[in-house]
Amino acid sequence: MNQSIGEWMSNGLQSFHPSKEIVLRGLRHITEKTRQDLFSNNWHTKQNAVGQLYEAIIYERVLDLTRADIGYALIKKGNDVWWRNRARPKLGQDGLFYDHNGATVVRGNGQDLGEFDLLLTNLQGEIAFAEVIISGNNIRELEDEVEYKRRLLKHLFSERVEFVLITCSEIQNKIVVKRIASKPRSYLAITGGLDELLSNLKREDISKPTPNPSHGSRSVLLSSLKQNEIKYSELHNRCRDEIVNAVIRGAPVFFEEDSWLIKRLVLGSLSEASKRSLLEDKNIVVKKERLNSDNSSGFSRFVLALRMPELRPEVYIKVLQKPVYLKMGPLTTSTFEFERNIRRSRTAFFDWLENVQPEIGPDLMNNILNRYLKDNVVRSRRKLGESPEIN
Repeated sequence: MNQSIGEWMSNGLQSFHPSKEIVLRGLRHITEKTRQDLFSNNWHTKQNAVGQLYEAIIYERVLDLTRADIGYALIKKGNDVWWRNRARPKLGQDGLFYDHNGATVVRGNGQDLGEFDLLLTNLQGEIAFAEVIISGNNIRELEDEVEYKRRLLKHLFSERVEFVLITCSEIQNKIVVKRIASKPRSYLAITGGLDELLSNLKREDISKPTPNPSHGSRSVLLSSLKQNEIKYSELHNRCRDEIVNAVIRGAPVFFEEDSWLIKRLVLGSLSEASKRSLLEDKNIVVKKERLNSDNSSGFSRFVLALRMPELRPEVYIKVLQKPVYLKMGPLTTSTFEFERNIRRSRTAFFDWLENVQPEIGPDLMNNILNRYLKDNVVRSRRKLGESPEIN
């Protein structure tokens, strides 16, 4: 086994041209709705479905590669993961898990910190992961995501981690892609496209039972991997305390070495006085209407947080008598707008918001906002097509 684990995967995928047989095998990993979306007239809906199918096809291809080389094992995902091996998010979960769809995720106190399109290991215990994309659109943040996931895996396994960017588009000349591929132990694999195959795919094809892969591939569950501990909640609380103490003292912030793990610092719930102060001083806009003391009775709880590492202020607002928080982010230094819904049914972050301590008074809240609400963190992060779920 002369090739590194990332090089082995990259070479096996380079110039791979999907066949109709492997497309049909890939269909077994996507939902019935997503299959129907392959024929949608809405471009965004169809692209999302094609992206999920392409990721499943690549998974099937790497399964085929492991048949020819017993030195490598692919981490199971999708339809190859039984329901009993999947875990709904809950507080206290740290490390690698399968979510309700069979996707591979790293969790910190129940929050999904990162999702891995592919994970591969070898006899030496080395790890490689892959990002699978169908175009070069919206890849500005991909570089940071890749490095964060690489550090996550290094933290979990204390081994050399390699990365492969897999695509069916000619994106090798994009600046971001060049930077990613030029980094140590990073590879780019460009496969054949799907356009011709998808144009010949018929609705009756996706309604047929999809064939199971033939025997002989080498794949393992996440439970076979020995992971290091994260202790996310303890690390989060230490970083939160450092922020609060630094603001109170008017001193610089000195985070500990592993603080990069933290995606978001949940600082605390706002007191009644803090809520009044926030609504008076800032434009908190929901459905084009600014909230104030007269029209905010439909919201029962406000929580202040900072997105890491840029320390971007965020406010989470609980909808009264409804299991939903509205995530509000800074559009300007004086205006917070709706960005997405946080639902109890989907994330442990909802439970974190429900139980967060301590309560933050108006002086501390205003000092935090004055310190971190700067021009470099104000921009819209609104989730496309999502509207606030309010009564």
